[in-house]
This record gives sequence, C-alpha cells and structure tokens, in this order.
Amino acid sequence: MRPDKGKRRAQPPTEHDPLLGPSTSRIDPSSPNSHPTTTPSRLRTVLLIALIVTFSIALSAVLLLALLAASFRPSQSELSSLPQTAFRYTPPDYVSVLNVTDEGVWLNVTMRCGVDTDRALGIQGFASPEERAAAEQRGDRGLGAVWWERLRRWTARQSLALLPSQAVQVTIPDHVYIFPQHFSSPPLVSVRIASPLDVPLVTNVPMTDPSDVPQWLLPTSFIALVRPIASTGELWEFAQHAWAKGTAHIVLGSATAVVELPGAWWSRYARVLKEDLVLAIDLPVPRLPGLPDPGRPLDLSSLVTLQDYSLKTTPKALTISARAAVPNIVPSINASIPYGLPFSISIPGADSEQCLAEVVTKPVSLTPHVDIIVEMSGHIVADLQSTAAPLSGFLQNYLHGLDNPIHIIKSVSIEHMRISESGGKMLASGVVIAEVELPENLAGIDIDVSAVQPDVLVFDGPAPDDDGGEDFPPRAFGHIHPNATLPATTEKANDPLHPHRLIVRAPLSNVPLDILPGRDGVLSGFVSKVIFKGGAEAGIKGSASVRASLFGVDGNLRLNDLPVTGLCWVGRQR
Repeated sequence: MRPDKGKRRAQPPTEHDPLLGPSTSRIDPSSPNSHPTTTPSRLRTVLLIALIVTFSIALSAVLLLALLAASFRPSQSELSSLPQTAFRYTPPDYVSVLNVTDEGVWLNVTMRCGVDTDRALGIQGFASPEERAAAEQRGDRGLGAVWWERLRRWTARQSLALLPSQAVQVTIPDHVYIFPQHFSSPPLVSVRIASPLDVPLVTNVPMTDPSDVPQWLLPTSFIALVRPIASTGELWEFAQHAWAKGTAHIVLGSATAVVELPGAWWSRYARVLKEDLVLAIDLPVPRLPGLPDPGRPLDLSSLVTLQDYSLKTTPKALTISARAAVPNIVPSINASIPYGLPFSISIPGADSEQCLAEVVTKPVSLTPHVDIIVEMSGHIVADLQSTAAPLSGFLQNYLHGLDNPIHIIKSVSIEHMRISESGGKMLASGVVIAEVELPENLAGIDIDVSAVQPDVLVFDGPAPDDDGGEDFPPRAFGHIHPNATLPATTEKANDPLHPHRLIVRAPLSNVPLDILPGRDGVLSGFVSKVIFKGGAEAGIKGSASVRASLFGVDGNLRLNDLPVTGLCWVGRQR
C-alpha cells in the first residue's frame, strides 16, 4: 500500500467541533516557555471581594469603637453632678504637722476618698424605674439596649484592668484657695499640694448606700503647705460662724487641675485639663478637746485669757504689748511657728466693729500643754475724732475695773476752797487737784488731761462708804456739777517713790454749790466750824468726766463717770 501522505478528504463538521476550528498554534509542553492557561479576571474578583469584606469589618470596628468611646462621654447634666456623685470623700481622718516655716505650715493629711468608676463611666445601671425615667429626661448615659450596655460595661472593665495602678492621678500645679461661703469672697487660706494626688478607682459600688459615710472609700495621703491669707480677725469670725452652724461651708478654687490615668497606652486620651476649677464643700466641724460641742453659738474670744498687757508712748506711735493664753485643742502637737501672725484687735461700736490696734504675734511654741502662750505687740490705730470711736469706752471699762479691779485715782482734793454767797446762791471756788496713779501696764503712755467736769457731793467731814439708805448720804449738804468742763493741766509728780503718778489741776471759780434739800442744818453746822474754828474738813465723793489726749493717737479721749473720792480743808490754811 501507498504510504499515507497526510492527504485525505475533508470530513464534514460535527456538532462537537469548535466553531472557530482547531488552533493553528500549539504549545509544546516540553518547551521551557510553556505555562498553564489562567483567568486574571477571576483572581481580581476574589481579591476585590476580600478587600471589601476586610474594609467593612475594619470600618465597622472603628465605628463601634467610636460609638463606644462616645457613649462614655457624660451629658451636660452629668458634668455638673458627677463631682458630687462619682467622687466621694470624708473629712481628714488624721492631720499631722510636719514642719512650720516662713512659707507656711506643712501638713500630712490622711483621708478616705474614691471615684465610683461605674457612675463616672455611666455603666452603674439604675436602682429603680423612677431613677431610669429621671435619667431619660436628663439625657444621661446607660439607656441603651441590654446587649449594648453589657458591651459598654465589659469594655470599660477590661480597659481599666490594663492600668497598673487603680487610681486617678490629680495634679494641681497652682495654689488652691479656700473661700468662705461663696467664690466672690476674699480667700481665707492658700493650699499648695506638693505632689500629685492618687484618688482610688473603685468598681462594683452598690447603687444605694444608706450610710452617711460610704463604706467603699479607700484611704489616701498627701502633703500640703497651708498659709493664711485673711487677717486673723476674719479667720476668727469664720470659725465662730462655722462652729455655730456645726458645718463649715467652703469653696475651693484653683486656676488649673490635670486629671490623668497613667499606665496604659490609651490613657493619654483620657487626660483632662480643667481650668477655673470651683468646688463647694460642706465640712462638719469636729469635736475638739476642751471645747463645747459644735452646733451652737460660741464666743471663741472668751477662750482667750489676757494675762498681761501694757501701753507705751514712743516717738512715733502709741504701742501695745500683750500676752495671752489660748487653749491647746491638739494636745499631741509638738511644733513651732517661727514667724509672726497679724491680728486686728477690734471693739464693737455703736454701728459696727472698729479696729483698735494692729498687732503681730511673736514666734509661738506648740507643745503638749494645756494652754498655748501667745505674745504680741503692735500699735494703736483708732481715730478718736470719730464720734463712734470705741477706744474711749474700752479704756473707760478698763479704768472702771470691769474686767480687772484697779484704782487710778490716788486722791482728789480742792485746795484753797472757798464757799461764798451771792444773790442767794452758794458758790464754791478753789483748785481741784487729782493725783492719778497709773497702773503698771499704763505707766508708759503720755496722757494729757485737758478738761475736767466734776459731779460730786460735798460732805461735812469725810464721805461715808455708803449712802445709809437715804436719798442723799449722811452729812452731805452740797452738790458741785458745773455745766461746762473746767480747763485742766497735767504734769508728772516729782516723786521718786511714785514715778507713775500724775498731778491734774483744774481751777474752780465761783462754781454753783447747790444745797441739797433738807440739808440746811448740815450746811449751818459746817459753816459754823469754818467761822468759829477757823476751818473744817469737807469730804468729796462722786464722779468726774475727763477729756484727755494720748500721744500717737488722733483726736481726744473722753472718759465718763470716773469715781472720785477725797477730802479737802475749807477755811484758814493749817
């Protein structure tokens, strides 16, 4: 047979043959450039779908995290109430004085406080349907679906668990000022906290706590520097007001405060800077040893015992020095105050208190004794030209011995006294001489008595000690009370044995001597002694008003109703 030359008749196409016919180019599988046939469009589709799914999941996660983060942001109503609800504290349990320097008093303070993290983050739930309804009206947090609130609670707990220290760190770089009652008042003291405060974070706090002091609070300590700003008088007044109420209402104010949660990667996003921080606090006044229970009015000044004081005239002013004893309400304290504290000594006037003196204390030792001895010195600042100046009343009470029994008038006499008659009236003339013996604590003042107005009874013989139950004392026959003051002069007595004695002279010139009703017989007997015996002793008893000036104090000092008693000789000189 003839070999097949590769030529044969073409066969008709069948239904299994490709429409375009067989490919004219074939790839040799053994060729090094050969590779399997792929479909690029199918690969791109798979990659695109995977990318869309991944992006959707990531976007959903980001949106979920954003929603979660936004859900923890408090509402406006919660922002104003959280400092009182989420942050709780108690008054200091322990306060110790570490040191007293020129900067102020360094204190170590221990107190219990804490932050209710569930309430702070809005995941605490609601104790009753009424509470939930009130939260809905305010627009508070924690009102989502059950699954959503569970997710919020789980996320918050897991995030807080990452913190190495379960505490909020509060840094106050500026001074904290303590104001009384309201922020517009002048501050009382300033407090500088030396290091950041660690406020404990507490979870699972009960939604209801019937006790006044929450049991979930934890102790924390800090060191503070306290320095008074207000005057001692203002601090004293605030303390008395707080004692009467039993509660001290104060307002804390600071320029800035920084709150942080250190320790986790996300904590930097939780850093809060608070400016113009104002926080109102009610502190119950504690019971102190040696003092009555708070809650009733107490004159704290009555607790101060004035042991000694003295006045002295200097070339520039009238100075005052004093020593007082103050009850030690902290017997365990052992420290010292090396710098002086300013005091304003005020005396109640007719309308308001007026400042009498400005003094500064000397360094004070605080030791475990019953009393603390305080020494002070300063100068008188009262203006005597003011009609309501209280210095006159103060010295008048002092000279009357209302607080401390003293005697200033050594003797009163009328030299060269003459009794005459003119126009049916009895007249008296002479010179009123008073020996003024200043007490030791007034011996250093320069006092000038410029006018005297006596109001005395005249007796036949020495004045009795009492009035005998009559309208006028026995043997009294005359009354001397001029309508105007008598000019007077003051000089120091030239007596080495009595260096603090002053001599005051006030001349009488025909001053009316009013005869007491029913005492004509006593007057006749007295005149008979003068005429027939050459003279007689006349007793003087009553009071006097004095106008004086003090060097270093503006204006005049008027003292009323100073006791006067004495004996003079009427007639020929003996």
